[in-house]
Amino acid sequence: MSDAHDGENAPETITVWVVLSITEHEAAESFAKCYADEGLEEVFVAFARDLAALRAGRRGFELSWVLGWLVCHPWPRDGAAGTEGAR
Repeated sequence: MSDAHDGENAPETITVWVVLSITEHEAAESFAKCYADEGLEEVFVAFARDLAALRAGRRGFELSWVLGWLVCHPWPRDGAAGTEGAR
């Protein structure tokens, strides 16, 4: 992850832009609102924090779900997704 930050937030934060189709966004936002007051953004932040906790070696009940989802998803390993892969 880059050390850069967007000037509007504190230096300890970074804004992440996610590109989704309108249809995907509407469906995901509708689903997320059932569980998170702030909707999809809140879910994305929680997911990113869980990924960071996995990287830091912390384990837990919810983290095992995140890890399970990550290892079962057919991630592209080249092209637009980058060539580094998981470390």
